[in-house]
Amino acid sequence: WLRISGKSGSGKTYLLDQLSGIRQCQFNRLEFSTDPNRDTAPRHYYLEQDIFFKSGTIEETLFASKSEYDSVISLLGLSQLKLLNSLTVNNLSGGQKQRLAIARMICSKPNLLFMDEATSGLDLVNEKNALDLIRQLLPMTIVVFVSHSEHVSRYADLTWDVENEKLQRNT
Repeated sequence: WLRISGKSGSGKTYLLDQLSGIRQCQFNRLEFSTDPNRDTAPRHYYLEQDIFFKSGTIEETLFASKSEYDSVISLLGLSQLKLLNSLTVNNLSGGQKQRLAIARMICSKPNLLFMDEATSGLDLVNEKNALDLIRQLLPMTIVVFVSHSEHVSRYADLTWDVENEKLQRNT
C-alpha cells in the first residue's frame, strides 16, 4: 500500500489523479506490476471522499450478485439496510454512503485501487474494519491512497510526501 501525504493544497489529489489516469500525465508512461495469476487487463478503481450514486435501491448500486451483496454488506456493518428494501442511497448518511462505496469497490475486485480520503467520514471502528476488509478480501490489489488520518497511515507499506511541488520518499 502506497500512501501519498502532505499538507492541504500540496497537490496530493492532483498527483493521485495523474497516477490513476484521470488527468493527463506529465511523464511518458507509468506501469504497475500486478499478480501474473490474475487477469492481464488492469481493473482500476478510484474511490473518492465525495461519493456519487445514481438514484436507485442500495442493492442496485452495488452491481453484484445477491450472495456477494449480502456478504459484503454484512462485513461492513450495513446489515440493517437489507431490511429496508425500498431505501435509496440518497437517504443514507455520509458514513453509510462511504461504506456502501467501499462495498461496491470490493465487489468490483480491482487490481489497482486509488483512494482519496475515502474513509474520512467513518469513525475509527468502521474505518479500521473497512481497511482490514480491503486487505483481507483484495490481498493482491495495489492500493495508492491519500489520507490525513494517522490511523490510516499505519496501513502504508511506503509513503511519498508532497512538499513544495516535490515528491519525496518518506523513510
